Amino acid sequence: MPSDPAPTQIVDEKESRLSAVFVKGARESGMAEYRPIEVCNLLLVVLVIGLSIRTFFLQPHRISTGSMEPTITAGDRVLLDRMSYNFRRPRRGEIVALQTVMLPDIAAGKAAFFVKRLVGLPGESISIADDRHVHVGEKRLTSADKGFERVYTFTGPARAGVYSGHVNQESAARYSPSSLKVAPRFPNAGTVEELNLHEVFVLGDNTMVSQDSRSWGPIPTASVAGRVWLVYWPWSSRLGWMR
Repeated sequence: MPSDPAPTQIVDEKESRLSAVFVKGARESGMAEYRPIEVCNLLLVVLVIGLSIRTFFLQPHRISTGSMEPTITAGDRVLLDRMSYNFRRPRRGEIVALQTVMLPDIAAGKAAFFVKRLVGLPGESISIADDRHVHVGEKRLTSADKGFERVYTFTGPARAGVYSGHVNQESAARYSPSSLKVAPRFPNAGTVEELNLHEVFVLGDNTMVSQDSRSWGPIPTASVAGRVWLVYWPWSSRLGWMR
C-alpha cells in the first residue's frame, strides 16, 4: 500500500504550482519581458523628463531676501516659469528671475536667481520723480498700470516692508538717513538712465531697502531667465498666482 506524501512534499508541490501560475500570468501581462537593463533605461527617461521640466518649464526657487516685500517675503517658495519667454518678450510689471551667473559683478556668491519687478524695457529712458513714481520717457507709471496696482497704492512716508512706490536717493535720505546707498545711480529726480536695446531696468517692491537697478544700473536682457509664476509655500495671503 503506497505511503502518504510527506507534508513538506505537499508544500513544495503547492509552491511550484503557484510559481508556475505567477510566471504564466507575468508572461501574459508582459511583466516577464522587462529585463534589468530596460528598467534602468526607463528610470533614466523619467529622470531626463524631470530635469527637463525643471530646466525649461517650471523651476522651484526659495526667496532669500526681503527686496520684494510685501509681495514676496524671504523664505517664500515660488515656481519660476522658464518657458513663456521663449515665445514672447518680458512685459513691464512682471516679476522676473535674473540668472546671477550672468551678473558676476553684482552677484558673486549669491543665490542662483535675483527676483525683481521689470520696470524698463530695451531702448527706454528711466527716471524716478520725488513723488515716488517712475517715469518711462514722458509716461508716469501709476497704479493703473498692470503690475503696479499695489506698488503705487501707498499713503504716508516711505517705509521698509510696505508698498511705498519707488524712491530716488534724495527722497530715500529724506525718509530715512540709513538709506544712503539705496539709489546711488539716481541721486535726484533729474537723473535719467538710458537703456540700450539689450538692457532692462528692474526694481524691488521694498524700495527703501532693495538693491536693484538704482544701484546696479541696467541689466542685460540675456540674464532674464523667466518670471515668477506663483507662490506655493507657505500657506499665507501671498499664496497663489503672481501679479
